[in-house]
Amino acid sequence: MQNTVLHIAASYGKDDIVNLVIEHAPKLLFTFNKNNDSPLHVAARGGHISTVKTLLASYTNIERRDIKMAWLEYSTNSRNDLEDYDEVLNMEDLLCFVNKENAQGNTMLHEAMFCGEIKRIGGDKIFKVCELYKTIDRFGNSLSDCCYGFALDIANLARKSVIYLAVENKDKDAVKLILENCPKNDAKPEGLSPVVEATPSLSKYK
Repeated sequence: MQNTVLHIAASYGKDDIVNLVIEHAPKLLFTFNKNNDSPLHVAARGGHISTVKTLLASYTNIERRDIKMAWLEYSTNSRNDLEDYDEVLNMEDLLCFVNKENAQGNTMLHEAMFCGEIKRIGGDKIFKVCELYKTIDRFGNSLSDCCYGFALDIANLARKSVIYLAVENKDKDAVKLILENCPKNDAKPEGLSPVVEATPSLSKYK
């Protein structure tokens, strides 16, 4: 799978090793495996919410010059001025990064729903981690605000949005949180309708 040591540590939720790797090789934060998984993908899929927290904190730790450099090398926005790279630009890049899709079209948020162990990670927990990042980019967006829109607006190759997967998993807390916080102008999620998925579960109450 062409996993780096960071992928492997993140997939097992080994936060001490994750921190150690990032300390010595921050470029691995931006390395994708054969499935186009970032370390965030594998941590979320494994249900390791503390590892997701650790990784997001590292992606936003631009006080570290080597992490700034790693962002500038990774970014496709042709940025080359280290001193001008600030929290606003970092948020712009972070929003793009958390929306990176793997070979199945899954973002980090999709992968969290695939964990299948609600008690360990729960769809609501992954959103609450994202809520910590309130810095606004130059377009007025932040991860805190946008993560709920992403849950409706991005469908994977199977045409399943994050909210569809939450309904499929019967994760009521995640569904409630998404619906309470998603942009009110979103008429309906992309891809398959979560209402259709929910219908068999509702029928037994008729």
